[in-house]
Amino acid sequence: MLRNVTTIFENHGFPLARIQTQSFDFRELPDENEYRLDLSLHISPGDSVRIAYIKFPKQKNDITGYLQRLLRFQPDKLFDAQRVDRYSETLRGRIF
Repeated sequence: MLRNVTTIFENHGFPLARIQTQSFDFRELPDENEYRLDLSLHISPGDSVRIAYIKFPKQKNDITGYLQRLLRFQPDKLFDAQRVDRYSETLRGRIF
């Protein structure tokens, strides 16, 4: 569950977020054969992160513009881990 909360912050521009459990209460509910968890979290989002540019230092030819168009890269967007994963997948499928 904490990983899910962390992922939400990562995908909204806060990949440096830290989450700590503050308090919790766990109990069985009467006559329902169910359990209840009340949980309190302390979330420090950290600084927001934006991707300003993509650089491909090992490329001999300047294909940065081509790659940015291929990835549909838009500068100064908030960091989004899912978007970065898509960039990686797209680039892995190409030969340069």
